[in-house]
Amino acid sequence: MAVVLIASLDANLRQDRQIAGQQINYVSSGSAAAVCQELGWEQLEGGLMAALGQQQSLLPPWTLIEAFQHRSITYTCVLAFAAEGNNAPDAMRVADAVNQYLHLLIQQQPQPNGKHHASKGVMSLPPPWLAPLSWKYVYGPASSRGFY
Repeated sequence: MAVVLIASLDANLRQDRQIAGQQINYVSSGSAAAVCQELGWEQLEGGLMAALGQQQSLLPPWTLIEAFQHRSITYTCVLAFAAEGNNAPDAMRVADAVNQYLHLLIQQQPQPNGKHHASKGVMSLPPPWLAPLSWKYVYGPASSRGFY
């Protein structure tokens, strides 16, 4: 059995060199690390656990990872740094990354005529993810212009 766990990390824990780039990190067991490296993901540094402190290390995903290790379950944890605010673009980026890892959806290959066709194994355009309708009001309704 293999498990794929998707989680976020507090953006305040990010190091300067992690600000640019793909922004996808991973922690894995078994041979999954090779696939993650092929995708250009960064392995999460071991020193992050010390920076988390005991209280945060008791929260998911760390407790789940510890349980997987204890039970010898092969796992890959896909991690992305998240800051306060609108993380919808980050969620789409993580969905793309997980799709590349698991090959859940066939991605579209661009054509010269502007149309797209599906081609298995071609990873050129991300799938058109649709945000849940509930995300439209994540910050509540817009303020009335009469207040200003």
